[in-house]
Amino acid sequence: MIVTIRGILNRKMQDEIVIEINGLGYACYISTNTYDNLPKPGKEVSLFTYFHVTENCQQLFAFFDVIERELFMLLIGVSGIGPKTAIL
Repeated sequence: MIVTIRGILNRKMQDEIVIEINGLGYACYISTNTYDNLPKPGKEVSLFTYFHVTENCQQLFAFFDVIERELFMLLIGVSGIGPKTAIL
């Protein structure tokens, strides 16, 4: 399981970022709270993550702090709430 990610913030959008690590860019879905706490692109970031895997896709979700990640994990444990809904 991927629990943290650290690298250079390559691109920052409202709901997704790209973190570059050794030449590879990792797309991560983020919340508004995480977006507000991130620096400008080009700076190093360290975030907590949740790696969601299904038979159809693999998604990486990134969080500014561990409390936000814990809340996200509680939400996705509720029947009918998926990770894309919980990240909002």
